[in-house]
Amino acid sequence: MRAVAFKEVGGPEVLRAVELPAPVPGPGEVLIRVAYAGVNYGEVQHRLGDFGPPEGETVTGLEASGTVVALGGGVTGLAVGDEVAAYLPDGGGYAEYATAPAPFVFPLAELAELGAWTCGRPAPPLSS
Repeated sequence: MRAVAFKEVGGPEVLRAVELPAPVPGPGEVLIRVAYAGVNYGEVQHRLGDFGPPEGETVTGLEASGTVVALGGGVTGLAVGDEVAAYLPDGGGYAEYATAPAPFVFPLAELAELGAWTCGRPAPPLSS
């Protein structure tokens, strides 16, 4: 899979395109085909080494949305094909595929029902 990774801390110049094996979801994890990745100061901190030095090729990206493509053992309440938003506590969102712990994966349909804005879709009209 294609990803954006770094293996030394520094400015944006340390980021580069790489090919890595696609992750496999472990027990309690969800594999997501990433459509959108969050870009915020958390990723900058990661790249600058605020979370510790990188261990080999490190793919940052603490937030992502996309489609569930596989479920690890014991995952309930989600299904292959669900469009989701996820928090990725171990990073990995700057890639074609990312794994996330199931408790941190939220179906976009449920968020829309709550009136939340969903990535890749128009925001609902404002109430008057």
